[in-house]
Parts: sequence; C-alpha cells; structure tokens
Amino acid sequence: MKKSNFIYGAIFVLIGILFIMLAVFKESRLGSIFIGLGGGFLFNGVISIFRYFYYSNDKNKEKYLKKLENERIELHDELKESLRNKSGRYAYIINLIILCISAFVFACLSMMEITISITAFIIYLIVLIILNYVLGVYIYKKLLNKYK
Repeated sequence: MKKSNFIYGAIFVLIGILFIMLAVFKESRLGSIFIGLGGGFLFNGVISIFRYFYYSNDKNKEKYLKKLENERIELHDELKESLRNKSGRYAYIINLIILCISAFVFACLSMMEITISITAFIIYLIVLIILNYVLGVYIYKKLLNKYK
C-alpha cells in the first residue's frame, strides 16, 4: 500500500483532534459541529491508518493487489460506467423536478407569510441530499439488473 495513504490518515487524525480540541477548549455555539467534524475526521483517519498497516502486512499484500485489480475492473467496465452516467442523469433530472416544486412551495408559503425556521430548512436540504444519493444508487441497481 502506498505511503501517501498513511500520511493522509495521519493528517485526518490530526485535523480530527484539532476540531475536538477546538470544541472542548473554546466555548462556542459551534461546539457540537466541531465535535461532529472532529469525530468524522478522526474515525476516517484511524480507518485509513489501520488499512495501511493491514494491507502492508506480507500476508495481506496479495489480497490488496487482488482488491485493487477488482476495483480497476469495476471502474473501467464500459457497461457499468455507462449505467452510472445514466443513473446520475436520471437522479439529476428528478432532483431538478423536486427543486422546482420546492421553490414553488416555498414561494407560496412566503406569500402566505408562513416562515420556516433555518433548522427545518437545513433538515430539508439534508434529506434532499440523502434522497439524491439513494435515488442514484437505486436507479443504478435497477438499470444494472435490466441490462444483465
């Protein structure tokens, strides 16, 4: 495994520790966000470092090379690449439709002088992002089953 994977993991661990320290030592309203960011970076860094040492072991080098070969084949398979593009396009179109409907609904709510809290709007955006990802994966699986 490449040494850069270990370096990226170590950098992520340091960034995670920095965010957690920032949240603990500096009283702020952003403390919970810093804790979340710190945990995410820290966990990702620890996993990267673990993978580096796991795959650098002589027993697992062959497993790592086989994994890399399978990933290369999967990424460059023309059918799967085409289906990923097509599913991304379908998810994009559906997302545009949802955004147009949302804009209309929010405009109507604004005209009726109904306000939406920032928290509710952020939750809406998070749900929209998750929906977009799940939609893309679902469409990809459906297209893959159709063409296989």
